[in-house]
Amino acid sequence: CALPIYYDITTSEATNLINIRVNQLFPGKEIFQAVQNGSLSTLDTRLRQTLETASVIAAAAADPDPLQTAQFIHDWLCGRITYTIDDTTDEDDNAVGAILNGRANCDGYTDAFYLIGSLAGLEIRYQHGNSPDKQDLTDPDDVSHLWNLIRIDGTWRMIDVTWDDEETGQSYIWFNAGRDVASRMHAWNEDMTVPILETTQRPFNIGNDFYVGSREELNRAIDSARASRMSDFHIIFTDPALAFLNEEARQTVLNRSYGSSLSYSWNEKMYALGLYGVQW
Repeated sequence: CALPIYYDITTSEATNLINIRVNQLFPGKEIFQAVQNGSLSTLDTRLRQTLETASVIAAAAADPDPLQTAQFIHDWLCGRITYTIDDTTDEDDNAVGAILNGRANCDGYTDAFYLIGSLAGLEIRYQHGNSPDKQDLTDPDDVSHLWNLIRIDGTWRMIDVTWDDEETGQSYIWFNAGRDVASRMHAWNEDMTVPILETTQRPFNIGNDFYVGSREELNRAIDSARASRMSDFHIIFTDPALAFLNEEARQTVLNRSYGSSLSYSWNEKMYALGLYGVQW
């Protein structure tokens, strides 16, 4: 992602702590504060248009289960936004560009999720840190990155819509993630933010993503995907030590899907982290 324009980040040589000085609010934060304060007259035309659209999405997302609400918003953003770092307009790095233009960098995804989720009654924060370059995973240097934290049942968890919005379709790898998963691809100053859930809590599968912790679960996932006639699915290893099953998973899918079309792909960095499996 491009460096955000909304705040300055400096690191103290004495303490190695990161200091963030806010220059202006993200538009999503500005809009939500105007809603809370009853001061909508302070919003310009583009911010009002963004609020109107965000309010419709938030109303559609509303569910007694906050995770269901968050998933609806996550899925809407993944389906709507095209990732960009071109910064063609000043709106690419905020909720306005994400929601109205369908273009955003990580700042825009994060700001949009904050705005829609807050309007839907969720408790959400911004989290700044570093991660690998989304467009070049072979680059060993991490880049500045922004994502969201959401509090559910008293604990904070990661939601990184930017990373879940993939060219091959959306995933849920970075949805409702605890520290065990988040820290594999993200780094942040934990002394200057809220603690997040240590161990990720997920069902066996979310959408087309299956979280596999054993050879038995691997076979169960493949059988479930076939029985549901999914056009594609992902197997994600919950333990990096199980990544060696990747080739076995590929062969199992080939054997059990004889006569059907099959695509198989991975990338080395994600595989080394034990996060990506097969795609069918």
